[in-house]
Amino acid sequence: MLARVVGLITTPDTAWKAIAAEGDTRGRLLGLYMPGLVLLPCAVMFLLGLLLGTEPTAEQVTYLQAGPDGGVVAIGTGTRQSFGPFWLALFMAPVSLGLAALAVFLLRDLVLQAAPRFGATADPTAATKLVVYGLTGFWLSGVLVMVPAVGLLATMVGAAHALWLLRRGAPVVLAAKPAQAGALARSVVLRAVMVGIITVAVGVVATFTLTIMLTPYLQRLLAG
Repeated sequence: MLARVVGLITTPDTAWKAIAAEGDTRGRLLGLYMPGLVLLPCAVMFLLGLLLGTEPTAEQVTYLQAGPDGGVVAIGTGTRQSFGPFWLALFMAPVSLGLAALAVFLLRDLVLQAAPRFGATADPTAATKLVVYGLTGFWLSGVLVMVPAVGLLATMVGAAHALWLLRRGAPVVLAAKPAQAGALARSVVLRAVMVGIITVAVGVVATFTLTIMLTPYLQRLLAG
């Protein structure tokens, strides 16, 4: 798996040719490669949480409100609990896997629908290889998401790399006719952008909902 990741980042064209020729199974891609990369950021946070401690920390906060003169005035103070990277990793692991699965299956199906229009093979295994390997850079960028002032940039770079990788790999893995290779690549990239928007929207809603639902139970667990 490490050799494949390095190859896709350093020599993508060579890596895509090897991927197209090898007999990867969908079970290995979805059961090993995808979870391994998706859960890597959670594993890093989990280990960091073990080093820093699993107990929640309390932070004193001041509540502000706009004053009558247009300024800001303090209206009270309170305590806000932070659960730290350990509990965040446990929370984000299933969410990350769920969103990754949604993106992979949705994009794979869209690719399968588009492939015959451009003289390519509508092969489920080939489409799965294209999508799973194509998102490598984006999933790796998740390791830096929690780093202040770097996380957003890393996510943007990872997303751009994924689109570029999908563009390079689509004609090769799907065996497109040379005359239609560029059109197929652009079609795959457009569908990837659409899937990305959908996945982000679902992720925001799911994270917000789960946070509201689980925070009281987690507070009771830690207190008891």
